[in-house]
Amino acid sequence: MGVSQRVYSDMKIGFPLVKTLSFLVITSVLLACGGAPAYDVEPTGDPTSSSSSSSSSSSGQRPSIKIGIGGGGSFTEGSGSSELIATTASSVDWTINVVIVDESNLAVTDSFDVSFSSSCTLAGLSSLSSDTVTTEAGRASVSYSSGDCSGVDTVVATVTHEGISQSATVDLNIDEARSDVGGAIPRMGAGSGSEFVEGLLGVSSIEIAAGGSEILSLVIVDDQGNLVNDLPSGTTVSFASTCVSSGLASFSPSATPEVVAGAATVTYRAEGCSGSDTVRAQYVYSGSGTTVLNAEVALNIAVDNVLGLQFESASESALAIAGVGGQETSVVTFQLVGAQGAPIVGEQVSFELSNTAGGTQLASGTESDISDNSGFVTTVVQSGTVNSTTRVVANHDASGIRGFSEDITISTGVPVSRSFDLSYTPFNPLAANVNGVEVQITAHVTDQFGNPPPDDTQVSFRSVEGGSVEPSCSLVNGTCSVTWTSSGDRDAITPDESGRGHRVTVIGFMSGAEDYVDQNGNGFFDPDNAEEVNSLVDLGEAYVDQNENGSFDSGEDFVDSFLNQSGTLNRQRDSASAGGDDYTEVYNGPCSSLLRSDCPPSQLQSVTVFDSVVISMSSEFAAVCSFGSLPLPDSGLPIQAANGVMLISGLEICDINGNSMPEGTTIRISGFGGGENYEVPNNTTEPYPIGVLLTDENDTSGLLTIEVTSETRQTTVFSWQWVNTINN
Repeated sequence: MGVSQRVYSDMKIGFPLVKTLSFLVITSVLLACGGAPAYDVEPTGDPTSSSSSSSSSSSGQRPSIKIGIGGGGSFTEGSGSSELIATTASSVDWTINVVIVDESNLAVTDSFDVSFSSSCTLAGLSSLSSDTVTTEAGRASVSYSSGDCSGVDTVVATVTHEGISQSATVDLNIDEARSDVGGAIPRMGAGSGSEFVEGLLGVSSIEIAAGGSEILSLVIVDDQGNLVNDLPSGTTVSFASTCVSSGLASFSPSATPEVVAGAATVTYRAEGCSGSDTVRAQYVYSGSGTTVLNAEVALNIAVDNVLGLQFESASESALAIAGVGGQETSVVTFQLVGAQGAPIVGEQVSFELSNTAGGTQLASGTESDISDNSGFVTTVVQSGTVNSTTRVVANHDASGIRGFSEDITISTGVPVSRSFDLSYTPFNPLAANVNGVEVQITAHVTDQFGNPPPDDTQVSFRSVEGGSVEPSCSLVNGTCSVTWTSSGDRDAITPDESGRGHRVTVIGFMSGAEDYVDQNGNGFFDPDNAEEVNSLVDLGEAYVDQNENGSFDSGEDFVDSFLNQSGTLNRQRDSASAGGDDYTEVYNGPCSSLLRSDCPPSQLQSVTVFDSVVISMSSEFAAVCSFGSLPLPDSGLPIQAANGVMLISGLEICDINGNSMPEGTTIRISGFGGGENYEVPNNTTEPYPIGVLLTDENDTSGLLTIEVTSETRQTTVFSWQWVNTINN
């Protein structure tokens, strides 16, 4: 044992040699004592060689596991494997793999801790992803980066089981891996030739004004500093930075510009970023292997001064009065910007309202906000109980700079019957015998205070007599439109009370409120106010006045919207019985539960408001609906003119159904003096009236002609003889 002590104390040698000498000393002692190893070992050679394994045991038993690579008949004890992952300008990276097998060379299922080391890692020149790895299904892997190590570095993987340590080794030829990339590895940086600086991005100045921009450039050069001009077409380089990732800066035209003739540029623009921001560029070069090139530059962006608070948006521009239902909150957003228009981040902004009538207020907890990465700050407005208008006033606490929102209207938002109106064009399409002709119908809607209902409120439509109409539209700022299209059996349309056919009534309707005069201006119906009660206009159910007589007749279509769903029209909303005319003084409209404790049930707080339009499906064939001052054609009587003057009055030109001629139809009167010309407008369903004074001082007789020509060039001619009596 004294020999063993002398070896450890006197010899300054590395771990593998110490291990070998220890083995020899122990063996000598055992032989001197008459003992011998339990199995054969080869005491010569390098025990750290990649072709051998080493083990030690105080018990002298052969280990029940082995470390190496492969499995079954292909298992190689004492050797690991390596996989080259990447070669960069600063390192060569491998994955090191070993496997633990049992005596049958099958991967073990138990977990074992495998330690990894190498000469360069112990010296701090290279690195491993982990010093110790626990096996999974018998396998263990680590990542190795060569760093500053060169030549050949041997990685040793060691496992200990039942007191026996075994190792497998892998030789990594770092210099050979670098040379296998395929010629000299290119470099990336700024400048060229002798002025080239590897790993640096080029920029004219690293100092950037708030909201300012700088052009960043890079070059890829060979080992002589010359630009690499033979990169594949479409080769790109990737730029990134913390501020760009956070949305506080941007690259243009792209964060991945193309490398042209060995160079690439981007424009960096600060958009709220301030302080230091490091921009990194990366290019993956592929030869026989893979090389990752990197370059970077640290930019210093000046802190911006707050220039303004810009109103950005309000989620709702109109709110319902609190307590009546509907949208009662609006999210209002401002943007804090600097002198260059870039957002200002991380600054406190306080809010207040210009008008708090009726309890209009900012939601609790939203009285202030800190600007986010886009410079945005938000608050929430809650409506009060009176009709009013308010604005949000935003104040930047540090500078006192203020901003103002657009007006937010607080109203009922419930349409009223007097303010529900339909308009349309044309009134008189050429559609008597033509399908697919379109008419646009537009709803115009406001509430009790003349304010539009909330956007996306629905208006419904029906066209039960003829044609087709879109079923509904969504209001935007109080208006929306649908399209009616001609079709169907025209002769089946109910004639109006004068017997004219080919006339279609289209109805538009929606949930709303009855009309009354708000005598005290509080915005709500007061059942105890006699004047308001007397002004109330009680509404019945909406109906289609198919015969245009101004009242509902049995068999006409109606919207059965009342609670009883009786199938019979209720003429008043509050009638005592279905179809009755009893009038009761109950207002059907919004009621604020915050102001009144006796609001009627919610189903009684609305009524159907409606309006209708009449479309004339006009014919191209003309007729005279009224001859007025002209004699009937079959009377044989001439038109009498006196002293060169002919008066025509009460003449009406219509289509063959008694309706207006189609829009754009021309009417020409000729044969007495210079004549007259007319055109039928698009806003009438009635016959075209003509009253005119014609003069002709030269002739004593002739033929008066009226030519009616539609847009299809269909012409109908009417004519009369005339005589001109001249008194001398």
